[in-house]
Amino acid sequence: ANAVLSYSKFKPTECHTELPTINIDRNKLGYDFVEEFEGDNKCLAVRSDTGTGKTTSMKHYLKNNNKPFISIVSRISLGKEQQTVFEEEGIDCKYWQQIQDDLEKRNENRHWDDQLKWDSVEGKNICITIDSLCKLSAFENYEGYTVYLDEFNSLVEYFVNCGNMGNKRVAVYTLLRKLLKQCELIVCSDADISDNSLLLLKNWDINYLYINNKYKHNNGINATEITKFDDFMEKLNSEDKWMCCADSKTMVDIIKRLNKDCVSYTSEHTGDINLDAHDRVIFSPKIVYGLDSTNIRPVFCYYKCMTITPAAMVQQICR
Repeated sequence: ANAVLSYSKFKPTECHTELPTINIDRNKLGYDFVEEFEGDNKCLAVRSDTGTGKTTSMKHYLKNNNKPFISIVSRISLGKEQQTVFEEEGIDCKYWQQIQDDLEKRNENRHWDDQLKWDSVEGKNICITIDSLCKLSAFENYEGYTVYLDEFNSLVEYFVNCGNMGNKRVAVYTLLRKLLKQCELIVCSDADISDNSLLLLKNWDINYLYINNKYKHNNGINATEITKFDDFMEKLNSEDKWMCCADSKTMVDIIKRLNKDCVSYTSEHTGDINLDAHDRVIFSPKIVYGLDSTNIRPVFCYYKCMTITPAAMVQQICR
């Protein structure tokens, strides 16, 4: 029995063997980061910790250069958050569902053979989920576009593994390859970039500059392990404000029932999310990245280690 058990244990493989082209050490990437490294490079793959200004650097590049862009994300919440951030910076940008709703409204009084289609927004700035990428197949080409792949590692993981892609995966793969091959510039950023994600670029013969920012935004912050659930709940109930991350919807629901004053976000939630709107908030992997909280409060986590990776857990905690 012991021999069989030893072979059934999870054996992690090293997936960070590729050495970066350039190592930097910055607490913030800087407003001119993209211009600094763009040069003749078709693609920038940027590995930099949460809170180091990846999205901020990108929005300043897009605003200063006034180039059309397509931002591809894996989660609705991240796409809407990006659209809001870009518009607040004065960049004309629409989330794909806004465009879809606008087209349907404008087509209400049009004849069926005079209907406006997605090719009417070619050249516009768009934030879109990878599930809906085929909406852009109506474009004649993608030349001149900058493509932003935020949370790149998570995007590739979602594309490969998520069941929601269903029978769209091949069509999305074909279109994504065409988009990345034709566009002018690609910027991929994430707190963690694995060899598997870089392999996608290699397979499509996309030359990239791999930049690694060694700075750790939350380095040195102490964590305390609570081994008993009752002690965990007692600690939660003793705090007026807190944020709690979890990798299980079931546990979120249980903790929510035991703490009536908290607000929970799980897969059942369909509206917008604002982590700063509540003093006590708990969430499942409905939120892993993209949404940030600026409130100062204790952060708790309850992990069963059965659904998301350790890297995704760190992403959750760093919200």
